Amino acid sequence: MRLSDAERTTLAAAADRAGLALAAYLVRARMDVAEHRTGSITDLQRDALAELMVVGRLLRRIGTDPNQAVGRPNATGQPGADLGPAAAYCMQVARRADEAIVLLRKSLL
Repeated sequence: MRLSDAERTTLAAAADRAGLALAAYLVRARMDVAEHRTGSITDLQRDALAELMVVGRLLRRIGTDPNQAVGRPNATGQPGADLGPAAAYCMQVARRADEAIVLLRKSLL
């Protein structure tokens, strides 16, 4: 395969980042294509994935807090002290989800 100096420099830098010799990096890249595997993800995509995983954990946790906080006013007619913090937590999770969506959108465009 013939490469320009610029192409060789770019590929050599990518191989270094992957911890591989240039030849090994090229073989891996060709095998990924041949076996229909996706290429390596970018740092932005990795960050977006990590953020979405955090959001998923947070969403699983908020299922209980609002139910408990809302259950008290339904039973007593008075909001519990935990209603405000539970609502704030829900808003925090919503903001994190929005940030993750923006990161993911940027990585895909």
